[in-house]
Amino acid sequence: MYEINPAGLRITSAKQFCNQVYSGNTKPVIFWDTCSLLNIIRFIYREAPGDITTFEAIRKIYDAIMNDSVLSVSCESVITEFNNNVDKTISDTEESISRTYSYFKNLVDVINAIDGSALTYGEVCSKDLHLKLYQVASDIIHKTSFINIDKTSTANAHKRVLQKKAPAAKKQEFKDCTIWEVMLSCFRQLNTVDVRKQKVFYTVNFEDFCCIENKRHKSFMHELLMEATVLNFKCCKSVFEVNAEFAL
Repeated sequence: MYEINPAGLRITSAKQFCNQVYSGNTKPVIFWDTCSLLNIIRFIYREAPGDITTFEAIRKIYDAIMNDSVLSVSCESVITEFNNNVDKTISDTEESISRTYSYFKNLVDVINAIDGSALTYGEVCSKDLHLKLYQVASDIIHKTSFINIDKTSTANAHKRVLQKKAPAAKKQEFKDCTIWEVMLSCFRQLNTVDVRKQKVFYTVNFEDFCCIENKRHKSFMHELLMEATVLNFKCCKSVFEVNAEFAL
């Protein structure tokens, strides 16, 4: 129901993006994976602190992309993955909001009964927050250039899986390896124009991209950080880190 029509998106090669969009208009670049785009919809229940500060950080990225001060890029396979998961993500978020509202309503009712007060609560569930967050994600997607998966990226992704190299170090995540390889290909192209301009890979897929020491401490796998150092880009695992890198 909420699938994004690929026909309305910009799908291009890394070289074409570099020559037609980036060259002569060098701006900071953010590269999204599927989880990071879906997280725009579900962050309230999936990302700490999941409050207004998180949304404000998302909105800063959104505004920067909308006014073309940051270029948004992803892999073409992300379109399919997003469409395969977006309906469930929206449904789950709507259900969580509804459940939270019910708890809050019960809380207010009990307080009023004990204190003899007349506290009120708004009709939060009628505000369609899940759809408003979906629209933010949709707007970003429609401003994003999606890079084709070339033969070299596919071959390199297969090698990562066979060698159990991150992001396939824990399990055979060919899709994640493909996204990573397409991102590397794109950033190599951009470096031929401006190696110093900020470039960010943003994911909240901690399971495949990070070492998880505990619930509060997660860090990108060392070999991924080494590749990022070679190509001079940053790996970010929260919108706050993205904001800091772009000074938003």
